[in-house]
Amino acid sequence: MEQAPQYSPKEKIRHIGAACVFLAVAAIEWAKPVLERWLACRHDGNVIMLYAVFAGYPSFLAAGLLALNGRMFYRVWRQRQYPPQGMKTYRPTPYVYGGKARLRAAGFFLICAFLLGIAAYAAVYVYDFIAAGDVQTSQGLCAIRTEHGI
Repeated sequence: MEQAPQYSPKEKIRHIGAACVFLAVAAIEWAKPVLERWLACRHDGNVIMLYAVFAGYPSFLAAGLLALNGRMFYRVWRQRQYPPQGMKTYRPTPYVYGGKARLRAAGFFLICAFLLGIAAYAAVYVYDFIAAGDVQTSQGLCAIRTEHGI
């Protein structure tokens, strides 16, 4: 069975390191303005944890998956071949052609869409949960600080 070409050990380390650095910088640059606006008002730890666990984790997982593998699976979808032409792999990987290759790409994008849907639903649910008063927050203090420019 025909197999895709493989990366050397040095190439593997270089690619994984570059991806980690890129994702860390992207996450920090995206999070800075969001956190600056959000932290202008004091929030309780339980509010932060609710948003982080139920909305943040699935959205960052989907973003990470798309950043690392999205382009490759898009090429798989278009070429109907996994791994796509010209791509090296990290371990011995036989080629898969046709519908089976497209099924892998569709599965990947469905998982990412599912994670983003969960994150969006959870963000709305947590917002409603907090607005209903089920979680004790310091929103009154936040309104006073915002109103008086403190």
